[in-house]
Amino acid sequence: MKRRIVAMVIAVSAVHLLVLLAGTVVVATAEYQRYVTTLRRAVVGEVTRRLTDYAALLQPVEDSLESFGTTQLESVVAEVARDHGLSRSDPPPSHLVDRLARDRPFVDVYFIGTDSVVYAASLADDVGLDLSRLGPDTVDLLRVTRERGGIVNARLSISSMTGRLMVYAFYSPPEVDWIVEISVDVRPYVREIYGSEYETFLFDRYWSQLSGDID
Repeated sequence: MKRRIVAMVIAVSAVHLLVLLAGTVVVATAEYQRYVTTLRRAVVGEVTRRLTDYAALLQPVEDSLESFGTTQLESVVAEVARDHGLSRSDPPPSHLVDRLARDRPFVDVYFIGTDSVVYAASLADDVGLDLSRLGPDTVDLLRVTRERGGIVNARLSISSMTGRLMVYAFYSPPEVDWIVEISVDVRPYVREIYGSEYETFLFDRYWSQLSGDID
């Protein structure tokens, strides 16, 4: 009888111990979840703040790039009109692109046919590129350019061919389906206009600092 009572006491004690351990695990898990949630909110908040600050830093640079791109494209189109004309049935010849780009730092020039294929480019690797295959945003951009019959600027983006940061501007003469396009290589432009220190800060060091702060 005594043995049975001792066994029951041990069993009850074991159950109590298991309950205590389970409670400890639940409390620890809840504390860990609260810690993870707090940490996640802090990281998201810091990234959001840095992105907002970065957008403010980048905005005047983008405005400057857009103005530069527009000016360069207007100049390119003026030369095409002078040397070849802006005929609906006679798009500019391929040999013009190299001369048009030669004296324009940071700029490449493209002629896009009515089928949206690049038939001439100062970057030889881009010749034959079918822009309609780059996605609906590009297709819509080309459509708007043709319908508007003037200059359309695209925001800063990464080139699918080179991986470089670029801005683009497009021009289609009124009632003409072929397009003159220019691209501006962003980092060399920023380096020339704002200095190499700012270029490094804007595109390298800023994000390295953000990564270090989060770590």
